[in-house]
Amino acid sequence: MKQEAISLPGALLPLGELVLPLATRKMRYVRPSSAHATAHAAFYRSDRARAQGWTEETGATDHSFRAMAAQRATRGFGPFVAELRETGEPVGIFGPWQPDGQPEPEIKWIVWDAAHEGRSLAFEGAVVTLSFAYWVYGWRTAVSYIAPGNDRSIRLAKRLGALRDGSWNDDAGRTLEIWRHPAPEDTE
Repeated sequence: MKQEAISLPGALLPLGELVLPLATRKMRYVRPSSAHATAHAAFYRSDRARAQGWTEETGATDHSFRAMAAQRATRGFGPFVAELRETGEPVGIFGPWQPDGQPEPEIKWIVWDAAHEGRSLAFEGAVVTLSFAYWVYGWRTAVSYIAPGNDRSIRLAKRLGALRDGSWNDDAGRTLEIWRHPAPEDTE
């Protein structure tokens, strides 16, 4: 599923050269960098992360952040870090993601700091990056893997129109719910 380039009117543009950051009124979406690693690690050390089953053993290591940041080179796509436009403060990780062993490409969202919850930032990040995956990468389907009991993420998946589509056991032994997003032709 690795895609090397996108066809634009009059040109074939390597995906690595697409104009970034993507920007909305609230946030801009950039590639993960070392400047974001501290916020990422702080989230995984938090009670919020532990409540969802996320620990250093399930993805919080510095190595996992580097792997996430490098995924574009191996898969041709990867997640974005959303930053507040006004301050540049990192909000979280959003977008296309498929680590080794994961059966399908995912639209991922993680809001790193609880101070950013309840402001529709996760909804915006999911909509922007799901649209990007569909219309730029040409995905025809996408899922989100959500831990049972992660009520905020389940509500967000439903708000995005996703429907429950079974379960999957990850490499850490956690059972995750699969939420399938509407196909691009089924979106307005």
